[in-house]
Amino acid sequence: MSKPRLPGPRRASEKISLLRGLAADPQRALRTMEQRFGPVVEFGWGRYRYVYLLSPAANEYILTTNPSNFTWKEAFRPLEVVNGPTSLTLSDGDDHQRRRRILQPAFHLRRIAGYLDVMIDETNQVIDQWSPGDTVDAYDQFRLAIRRIVLRCLFGDHLAALDSDLARHLETVLAYVNRPPTQRFDHSLPGLPYRQAVQARRAADAIVYAEIKRRRTERDADDVLGWLLDEANRGDLNDNEVRDQVISLVAAGYDTTAAAMGWVADHLAREPDHAAAIRAEHNVVVGDNRLQIEHLPQLVHTAAFVSEILRHHPPAIWSGRRVVDDFTLHGHTIPTGSMILFSPHVTHHLPDQFPDPDTIKPGRWIEGHPDHHPRHPYAYIPFGGGNRRCLGFAFATQELTVMTSILASRVSFGPGTPHPPRPGGTMSNAPTGGVTLSIQ
Repeated sequence: MSKPRLPGPRRASEKISLLRGLAADPQRALRTMEQRFGPVVEFGWGRYRYVYLLSPAANEYILTTNPSNFTWKEAFRPLEVVNGPTSLTLSDGDDHQRRRRILQPAFHLRRIAGYLDVMIDETNQVIDQWSPGDTVDAYDQFRLAIRRIVLRCLFGDHLAALDSDLARHLETVLAYVNRPPTQRFDHSLPGLPYRQAVQARRAADAIVYAEIKRRRTERDADDVLGWLLDEANRGDLNDNEVRDQVISLVAAGYDTTAAAMGWVADHLAREPDHAAAIRAEHNVVVGDNRLQIEHLPQLVHTAAFVSEILRHHPPAIWSGRRVVDDFTLHGHTIPTGSMILFSPHVTHHLPDQFPDPDTIKPGRWIEGHPDHHPRHPYAYIPFGGGNRRCLGFAFATQELTVMTSILASRVSFGPGTPHPPRPGGTMSNAPTGGVTLSIQ
């Protein structure tokens, strides 16, 4: 007996309309899909056929209740062109645990606290270049600063000095990775974007392999690359694995965080009450002193604003897995072998979890505030969850809090364009066209 069909569009016109929506505005289309069909939706054709699981309960099941019922590699294969096949993101099972164990110490809270001065200095270096009357692209400039922070903190000043060359190649690959699935053609033929992405990755590889060679003879820093090479020397990693971890940490460490910082700058420019509140908090907590690690727990409103930006603009609007064995959710059986997609963007905008979800309300994150509202613990998942929660979540959160506090306290600015940017990119949810600020 055939299994019952899962909810989803049936008529050809309905399918075409949804496909166009996912291509043109995937965030709106995902929310419309959930509103129309519910938390379980099957849609697509061939290798683009997915079961969409759009609820906090789905997030919890996938991330924590039964994560071993899913594999990552097939779902994240589009990232292979930049991250490499042995990167943490594309690893499953024992390989994932082994590689995560090696990288974990870089993101212990005490070590992240030691990165504070680099975060402050790189932020100030950007702002020092601005003067009243300037029009600047805050997204582009903070993107550069965040990339340098990642390189300096995790891989040392020597690799950071090669930032411009490395970035040129990585930006080419990331631009390809952020294309919608229907606009990708992963075949290395002359003149095609995929060929350009592959060539750019090889050029980035050459920079990283040269640094690996140098560091084998000049151990000049206690950092992630040094730890990776220690593992390689013991035979636990080969050079390809070292390369994949370096590139994937750099790419993931700046692409998504820069997108979030772009949205921070845009909302502060268009909603000056938020900027004023953050500025006032900075003046009370930090004053004329240099920001110190003990100040961060006191920047309550600033941290809440950052959480609200990550809610409204999560680093990834969706994520995927492949199903190992049949399971039941919301009364529907999801069959073995299905490709599933779950969406932080959808659950971050469910009105029963976040009333008035399209409005930025930092008070949602402050106990006792009128905007604070009970919610499912897995409604908010900007960094995933469970044993595969993003390794760099605390690093990124500290970075965004520091940059937001310094930006609001040091600069008066407004929007440089009349309309906010549209979100773009399927992997990093970046503001399309940048974020233009008018410095006052």
